[in-house]
Amino acid sequence: MNVTNAPASAGTGRRHASRWTAWLLDATRRVSALACLASAYQFAVTLFDPRWLAATAITAAIANTGARWWADTSQPPTPLTWPSRWRFCGWLLPGWLLMAGAAAGKATHQSPRLVLVVWLIGLAWVLGGAWLSAGVPTGRRATAGVWITGIVIVTFAAAIRLWSIDTVPRDIHCDEGTIPMTARALWAKPDLDWFAPPARAGAYAMMQLHFSLAALGTLPLGFNLVGARMSDVVLGILSIALLFDGVRRVTNLRVAAVSATLLAANHCHVAFSRIASGYIQSAFVVSLAFAVLSRVWTAPTIFNAVLLGIVMALGVQTYSASVMSLPLLFAALGLVMLLHPSRRRALLVPLSLFVVTLITAAAPFGVALWQQGDEMMARSREINIFSPAMMGGLKSGVYHTESTAAVVAYQAWNAIRGFHIGHDAQPQYGIDVPMADVYTAALMIPGAVLVVRGLREFVAINALVFTSGYLLLGLGLQYAPGFNRTTGALPLGMVVPAIAVVQSAATFWAGRWRWCGWARDLTLAAVVVLCVAANLQIYFVGYGRGWLFGDVGSEAGWVARQYASQYTIHLPSFPQPGPEGLRMIIADLPITLPPNPDALTNVNLTEPTGADLFVVRSEDKAAREALLTRFPDARLQEYRRHPVHGPTLFLIFVGQPRTKGDLTAETPSRREEG
Repeated sequence: MNVTNAPASAGTGRRHASRWTAWLLDATRRVSALACLASAYQFAVTLFDPRWLAATAITAAIANTGARWWADTSQPPTPLTWPSRWRFCGWLLPGWLLMAGAAAGKATHQSPRLVLVVWLIGLAWVLGGAWLSAGVPTGRRATAGVWITGIVIVTFAAAIRLWSIDTVPRDIHCDEGTIPMTARALWAKPDLDWFAPPARAGAYAMMQLHFSLAALGTLPLGFNLVGARMSDVVLGILSIALLFDGVRRVTNLRVAAVSATLLAANHCHVAFSRIASGYIQSAFVVSLAFAVLSRVWTAPTIFNAVLLGIVMALGVQTYSASVMSLPLLFAALGLVMLLHPSRRRALLVPLSLFVVTLITAAAPFGVALWQQGDEMMARSREINIFSPAMMGGLKSGVYHTESTAAVVAYQAWNAIRGFHIGHDAQPQYGIDVPMADVYTAALMIPGAVLVVRGLREFVAINALVFTSGYLLLGLGLQYAPGFNRTTGALPLGMVVPAIAVVQSAATFWAGRWRWCGWARDLTLAAVVVLCVAANLQIYFVGYGRGWLFGDVGSEAGWVARQYASQYTIHLPSFPQPGPEGLRMIIADLPITLPPNPDALTNVNLTEPTGADLFVVRSEDKAAREALLTRFPDARLQEYRRHPVHGPTLFLIFVGQPRTKGDLTAETPSRREEG
């Protein structure tokens, strides 16, 4: 009898041992998940103490040994088949040939308008034919919960980007003034060559699409600061919506919601969405490309494949840093093909259609590079670290080494840490901070561990390639004072901490009980609120100088706006053409800048109207004294005394302000118009 019962006793013991082992492993994962969040918090509050770095990375790796709560659980879609010969020859090939023909027309110097018309006809033909032959989409449908979540996030993003957009920031950088004014002038040219940079653009030698996007807001809103900034505001909001859509297709709603919320609150993304410089276009292109690529991955249709080609062909023609998105996309696709050999055949058709569409749609851009490449790449060559002047400066003035390899290594190491220790001295805000708040940056460490361990995941591949690629190419290989060339790292960069938060919270609160789901979501909300609050504190409190003080030209413009309804404004210290910021602020006011470069001469030539305000620089002492001598009853007022530099402007009021009934009084600009 003892012999008979021995195997049963042994089996029972093994079952108890396996249950104990499973319980121990589960407890270890839960504790590690909680420790991961706690270590990341300590890593942040200690300003990235290396000791907490190791704890964060190790606990993240342990927490990821169980279920992967951010993985794509959907089934592979039905492979896309080649279009029929009739559809190929009738609906796709003519469009490709027309766009290629437009490139040939540009190469032979045909009429720019003819080239544009032919290209647009080809574009419409290809998109229309692809739409008609798209078939039934098989991707993940958006539920009511997805729509509600997306609307809430986009509303939040819009609120903080539209708030006081007409006055904040006060400092109007030269880029923010030059880009909209150049774009507005281009829209007024009927014979504009849309596939070439503006003539004599210098550092602004970018394709017309960059400028046309920058001027879109001025068409319905008029040429003013709100209209100039509205384009970047809209593109910033759209980049958040597109990231949300792309991520939720290849992971789940929680990862998408956390990623989009972190991007919506990211102070760097908010800042670049609120200035009319076009820098945010790179973030928009990356988000749009990923959103379309996720559709190709989850619902491959002819239309999605063709649309991806069109998006990339146009995307590389926006802000100059957007060109980097194309090689990074090919790198991501190459890694996808390498890590997913079973889906290579399924991806063959959509990627082939994508490549053909990309080549034909971008052909005019290629001709522009061939004809004017030196001009278009001048700025990139100027700030490239391998240029002799730049490399010499980095060796002697920054890294104090004679080794080129050491400089490259230092640059790469500093660039990859752009979210943690990066520096941005953009004059619009006067702040020198990394690309993310300390909590989001700390969460990127466990997120990076999870991304590397789960690299076969489609979202992990894209997050790794686009984020690290933009950091290395935009910061590492170029030496610039700010993050304007690395906004493309922001969208998918926010996916990395989102993965860490979702994995840790879901692992710790794993269970079938309903309260476990509530606790998990509450944990997610708490972490996200902490990150959002830190970002809003940086933007609304830390960006103080850009809110309180602009440069001298910008402040003169704000004075002019403040008193334009009561006085005739004279700006003797700001001769034509004037600072870009000043011109943008007074663009919709009846104010004419003086023609003479000397302020004293402008003062002597001015004819008073009875209610005049002279805005004079502090250094133009002779002009100020001449005004006080000429008008003994004038009132002198210092304007916005800087805590270090003293008063930058003096306001001299001559006469009494006009009342509402006197606002039709003639001004110099109105006399000239008459």
